[in-house]
Amino acid sequence: MMVFTRYILLAALSLGLSAAAVAATPEQLAERSLGDAKAPVTVIEYASLTCSHCATFEREGLPQLKADYIDKGKVRLIFRDYPLDQYAVKASVALRCVAPAQFWALKEHLFRTQEVWAFSKDPLAAMKQQVKLAGLSDAALDACLADQQLGDSILNSRLQGEQKFKIESTPTFIINDGAGRHDGAEWDKVKAAIDKALGSAAKK
Repeated sequence: MMVFTRYILLAALSLGLSAAAVAATPEQLAERSLGDAKAPVTVIEYASLTCSHCATFEREGLPQLKADYIDKGKVRLIFRDYPLDQYAVKASVALRCVAPAQFWALKEHLFRTQEVWAFSKDPLAAMKQQVKLAGLSDAALDACLADQQLGDSILNSRLQGEQKFKIESTPTFIINDGAGRHDGAEWDKVKAAIDKALGSAAKK
C-alpha cells in the first residue's frame, strides 16, 4: 500500500510536465557534485527547491561546508532532488537546462529568491523570470519541461531516496552511503555528523 501511495504522489508531482518524447542529454542527467571524488567523506544532500529549510541551509550551512570541508578536500557533496511539489520539479528541471558550470550558481539564486517565486500567485511564471538571469529563455525552459526523460529523472531521484535511505523530509544529509545522516538544516548538527565520519575514516 505504501509503494502504491508513493507512486500516486509522484504522479501528482509530475502534473504540468508534458508527455512529449524528448530525449534528455547525458550532460543534463549527470550527477551534480562539488569536491574531490577521492575525498574521505561523501555527503548526499536531498533537497527541494521549494523547501524553506533547504533555503536556510543553502544560505547558512553550505558556505561553511564548502570553505571548511569541500575546498580542503575533506568532503565531496552530491546534490539530489527530492521535490515536494510540482513547482519544485519544474525548478529542478530548469537547473538541469543550464550548463553544469552554471548549476550551483543558479541553485543558490533560486533558493535565495525562493520567497519571490515559490510562494507567488504564479510560481512557474515567477520562476521563469528568475532563470532568465542565467540566460535561460522561456522557449529553452519550455523545451526542457517537455522533456519526459528529464522530468522522470527528477521524480526518480525522490523515489530512490525514499527506497534506499528512507528519506521523508528535506533537507536530509546522507553521509558515506548511510553510515551517518542528519535530517534538518542545522549546520552544527550536519558538521558534527561529518566530523564523526572523518574521524572514522582516519582510523581506517
